[in-house]
Amino acid sequence: MNSLVRTSTISPEPVTLQAMKNWLKVPNSADDTEISDLIQEARMQCELLSNSCLVRSTFVQYLDHFPHWRGRNEGYYPGGSGAAFSGEGGWGGTGYNRHHRHYGEIKIKRPPLVSVQKLVFIGQDGRPYTLNAGQDFIVDVASEPGRIRPIPYSVWPPTLDVPAAVAISFTAGYAPNSDSSAGATIAEPETENEALNSEWQPSTAQAQYSFIVDPNGNVEVQTNAGSPSTGAGPSPPSWPALVGGTIADGGCLWQNCGPVRGFWTPATQYAGQNAYVILDFNSNLQLLNVAALVSQATAPYNLQIVGISPLPWAAVVGGLTTDNGIIGAWRCLGPYNALGNTGLSLPNAPEQQAAVIVDRTLPRQVTRAIKTLVSHWYFNREPVTGGSVAKIPLHFEDMLGEVTVYDFAPTP
Repeated sequence: MNSLVRTSTISPEPVTLQAMKNWLKVPNSADDTEISDLIQEARMQCELLSNSCLVRSTFVQYLDHFPHWRGRNEGYYPGGSGAAFSGEGGWGGTGYNRHHRHYGEIKIKRPPLVSVQKLVFIGQDGRPYTLNAGQDFIVDVASEPGRIRPIPYSVWPPTLDVPAAVAISFTAGYAPNSDSSAGATIAEPETENEALNSEWQPSTAQAQYSFIVDPNGNVEVQTNAGSPSTGAGPSPPSWPALVGGTIADGGCLWQNCGPVRGFWTPATQYAGQNAYVILDFNSNLQLLNVAALVSQATAPYNLQIVGISPLPWAAVVGGLTTDNGIIGAWRCLGPYNALGNTGLSLPNAPEQQAAVIVDRTLPRQVTRAIKTLVSHWYFNREPVTGGSVAKIPLHFEDMLGEVTVYDFAPTP
């Protein structure tokens, strides 16, 4: 089963009561309650016909299991034969079918998708576990419908065989246009990982190999031994613009190690000692600690389950990780928490699209469609004895064309 529950509405109806009364040319207030109800009902009917969400809302989407759970049960994950899924039309060890559709992809209902707060699943031990966007799975808000996938080179974890074992909390819907309440604001819900990475503070101890992200998006690593204190401030130092540059700050010495480059990927050429930062599968930043390397290859039948790393990544700040036989290839910088709703972009990586800007303001013709439907219902609310009346105006569905989403292959 794949079901959806709307948990809250956080933006006003697309058409205000006064705008609707002006359209109907109804000056009195005797039918205000009736007209307000019709506005809401018409909007819900438009959402049903267009398979979209016309007011910014929060939802929970439930799945009985992650996509293609049978592949795990028949030995595909990890290292099994997976005979039922081999060959051109099956798994083929790539995670995609012959039409290049990702087997682990989950489509999010009621587009347009704005953000995913968290994903909770019931593990095979019967306990709930939380996965976070940008750390455990990737969110695509540019597509309609929106979709999520496990991070590159990993697969969803197995779940207990119970109904609604997977719950995805997300925000979707269009922002209001000028026909909605004047000055209305949308109170976006906080994401599960809204905490920012540490910011520079004056006279503050900074352990060796701890980091901050400077205003330019570069990772600044404190390289002096021990836990020296930053300068007395009150302003932060002038961060070096060039990767590899350093700046003294009280007892600290900060080195610009560049931006977060994306997730670690297997069989990939990495180069640039202390100048290449990646995100491991445990949501920690790792700094390249050698001049160059080709990362460890991971055979397709050994795809990693989300939460289980392909390498024994060091999780302690300053700890080292061996990669493809290269001892001390990566140095741990600590947890990276500035995803979520902090305004920072997800790092780019293979299988992950670049940052996009999408206009999610409700098209004006949709508000006209709602007005048309309310007008039809309002003036035809009495039984009709003569002639004929269409169920809806003939041009109504055409007005919803821009927001109608046809999805012929939804997530099972």
